[in-house]
Amino acid sequence: MLEPLLLDMRNSLEAEEFQNEAKPSGIKFDPLKEDLIRRGFTAEEAEEWLQML
Repeated sequence: MLEPLLLDMRNSLEAEEFQNEAKPSGIKFDPLKEDLIRRGFTAEEAEEWLQML
């Protein structure tokens, strides 16, 4: 049930990552995890969801 939402989020975040490739990399940033956290997930819950993909 949530899989289509997660796939849509992943696709949009991959497009965002592509736009940000020119920026210097510092700390490893996971935009999908960050998006899940912004949507109300805890960091641990977001990590669990990412492991299921």
